[in-house]
Amino acid sequence: MLLEDYSEKNTHNQSHPKLRFLCPHHRDWVYFNSQEALASLEQMQLKGEFLLEHHKYQEALPLIGCAWETVEILLELYTGERSTLVTRFGCLTVLLDNCFRSLKQKVCAEHVCKQAVETLKTSVEQLDPTSDAYEYVSQCIAQLQKPELFRFYLMPIPASQRSVAMH
Repeated sequence: MLLEDYSEKNTHNQSHPKLRFLCPHHRDWVYFNSQEALASLEQMQLKGEFLLEHHKYQEALPLIGCAWETVEILLELYTGERSTLVTRFGCLTVLLDNCFRSLKQKVCAEHVCKQAVETLKTSVEQLDPTSDAYEYVSQCIAQLQKPELFRFYLMPIPASQRSVAMH
């Protein structure tokens, strides 16, 4: 993960560097090959989720992070009109938050959520306030502003309780 000083680029929050997972070459590749990036996104996310399921957080972090940043760039290119991108971005934000918290990196987890909210705020500014897309992105922003609620959905059930929960 790379932290980039972006105070000139980000007028909303000048005191925090932007979380980066892609190298500059791959970041450019996403910008100029958005359809291919969208196609490769699925594999990247699935591999990361598989590692998360097996509690291999350190190995999952770069995959989930790269998928997250790829969607962040695609949102910049396509705005919030593509609700599937907004949904995926929200899901990846939750996964990344969970991964960072599992690695005891609370500050990074909080920063992921703040950066995601800022990205979605930029997207929503470009939408018609009367559109369904505007309403959907606004709801996602509200949910991502409360990362403490993520744990309710991502808490692993201890093995001793799994059989009870399944019956």
